[in-house]
Amino acid sequence: MDEGQNCLSARQALILERSVGDYVRKGRPITSEYLYRKYEFGIRPAMIRRELSALGARDYLMQIHPSGGRIPTHKAYRFLINVLENREERRGGVRYASEMVSMVRDGALEVLAKALSDRLRLLSVVYEWESDAIYNSGLDSLCRSRDLKDKGTILEVIRDFEMLHSRLASARGLWEENKRWPVFFVGSNELTESDALSVAAGRVKAGRYGAVIVAIGPVRMDYGAVMDTFRALDV
Repeated sequence: MDEGQNCLSARQALILERSVGDYVRKGRPITSEYLYRKYEFGIRPAMIRRELSALGARDYLMQIHPSGGRIPTHKAYRFLINVLENREERRGGVRYASEMVSMVRDGALEVLAKALSDRLRLLSVVYEWESDAIYNSGLDSLCRSRDLKDKGTILEVIRDFEMLHSRLASARGLWEENKRWPVFFVGSNELTESDALSVAAGRVKAGRYGAVIVAIGPVRMDYGAVMDTFRALDV
């Protein structure tokens, strides 16, 4: 947990978690009235509004229009990831794991990439580091995402995709040394430069094969579903 998160009160942390989670699911700016109707925080809308303002002052939320609702910043998504990492693993992805691990054991990494993309509805990449082979699925769906609205952003995504193989190869030290999986990046990072994207990286080991699995999507991705699936595959 970063130093900024330590400054949040328990109520602020709960309001932030609920706000980011709802925005991920619905894509609608969060308002105090909405939170008051949906959740029991024990305070009135005016106090919720003040807490949202305090979260905005700490760069967790931003307002596009002064009279509109708030949307999460990259810092807020990192907060949500931290909450999920420190929570007991949910088992939502387990029923898919054995089938996907079998794909790795059989060397069917291209099939695995397609299965991950279908499951997560993201661009999925499987990188087998020993052979330097890469398989992917879902670029078209990513480029059609409602969260990637302008042509400039889509061009950034395509450029990142074209560079991904070489960047994955260059990041081999990370895959070999990292002790905690999956790894999440929000915004520009060593694999993708676009600030509109988030990246999750996990691993699969089965038989003589080992692979890095990567999911790439808009920053408003379902981090919980990705984390569940990648944790279930890390066997």
